[in-house]
Amino acid sequence: MTEHTLHEGAMPDATMPDRAMAGAEAARTRRPLRVCAFPKDRFKDTQPFHALLSDSVEERGEAVLEEFSAKRCLTDRYDVVHVHHPEKFVSQRLGPRDALRFAGFFTALWTQKAKGARIVWTAHNEGPHEPGHPLLERLYWRLFLPALDGVVYLSESSRGHLARERPRLSRLPSFVIPHGDFRGAYPNEIDREAARRRLGYGPEHRVLTFVGNVRAYKNAGHLARTFAELPGDNLRLLIAGHVHTPALKAEIMEVAARDPRIRLIDAFVDTADMQLYLNAADLVVLPFRKILNSGSAILALSFDRPVLVPDLGSLRELQEQVGEDWVRLFRGELDPATLADALDGFLDRPRPARAPLDALSWDEIGRATAAAYRALV
Repeated sequence: MTEHTLHEGAMPDATMPDRAMAGAEAARTRRPLRVCAFPKDRFKDTQPFHALLSDSVEERGEAVLEEFSAKRCLTDRYDVVHVHHPEKFVSQRLGPRDALRFAGFFTALWTQKAKGARIVWTAHNEGPHEPGHPLLERLYWRLFLPALDGVVYLSESSRGHLARERPRLSRLPSFVIPHGDFRGAYPNEIDREAARRRLGYGPEHRVLTFVGNVRAYKNAGHLARTFAELPGDNLRLLIAGHVHTPALKAEIMEVAARDPRIRLIDAFVDTADMQLYLNAADLVVLPFRKILNSGSAILALSFDRPVLVPDLGSLRELQEQVGEDWVRLFRGELDPATLADALDGFLDRPRPARAPLDALSWDEIGRATAAAYRALV
């Protein structure tokens, strides 16, 4: 397996200036790679990661990225096809239209491979977060893994875990390039006092917040039950995001009906409202049952809010990158003592005004991703 990290790179030999100059000239004159990204910026208003990545790569002049289109893949040729979240084809309900999309995606992918394109996957997740269709999932892996020419992992722990789960991946060139921050991707003009005033919270309140799509694996129902066991009239729990099933909503509302300190805002969080919920928070709590990488944790840190997360997936590496002042880990199921201890610890400990997110710089991520494309081609 060929391994690379964001910070690794070949240094020119100081004793061979002619070769170094020739290499620099070649870098200036070679044509940009054509990259088909799935997706590029189609969801930039709701999932800005892909647009931020595409912009950071294109700014270097090494590649031109285009939005994935099955039709273009069948008629055109790319140097690289960069795939994010292909597991969406397994987690959807399986109707006729979904089956056509599944077939169209893999027909396009294998057509490009036959034309000589390199297929690279950014492994955000190890598979669908929630049970889908077992037979379809087996077919998905049988079609997807052989198509790959390389894998981008968001952390070393992700690379190790997936290599164990899918041994075929260990034989592919791999690159560890972290998930970038979200600073500047969302409006951030509302200060703490104004955000709390709009939500009806006062300066005396200690506010725990969960923000994002509310799905079973994110464990928001358990968070509500755990919070309800904490004493304190000044405590508040805000759960904001679209709840994906009626059963899950009923589970949370049952607890909230008995505890007026808990509020559920069951609605898709608009881009402009993200700042409202995060700037009002003292602590963001994300008690996932399982997770490989968490954009939600990085989003909270991008608003300079500390996070409490399980010691799963790449979250320990995130703690190492930004420090224990900003990321606290827990093991096992979240309990009231852990929740209270984290809240007290974060509020009582002085902390810089801004989370140190230099390790998640998009400029470096763009450089490393462009280099990965070149290495594969």
